Amino acid sequence: MRTFNGQAVHLDDYTPAAFKIDTIHLDIRLDPEQTVVIATMTVERNEAFTGTPVDTLVLDGEDLALDFVSINGVDLLANHYV
Repeated sequence: MRTFNGQAVHLDDYTPAAFKIDTIHLDIRLDPEQTVVIATMTVERNEAFTGTPVDTLVLDGEDLALDFVSINGVDLLANHYV
């Protein structure tokens, strides 16, 4: 779990991300036993990114179970992502 360290973060401290998420649609199915969230995103490389070239999009989450990944409507095989 992340904790707040008390230090201020200023706008000048940020750099553009390598990818940008233009739209996101969340389909949330609440259930007392297991809540399911399906996230559909439009992701593009960010032309304003000035850092080291990045080929990998990393989606970070805590205490989540990934069921599938689909790109342009095509489900990826489990060995095509980590």
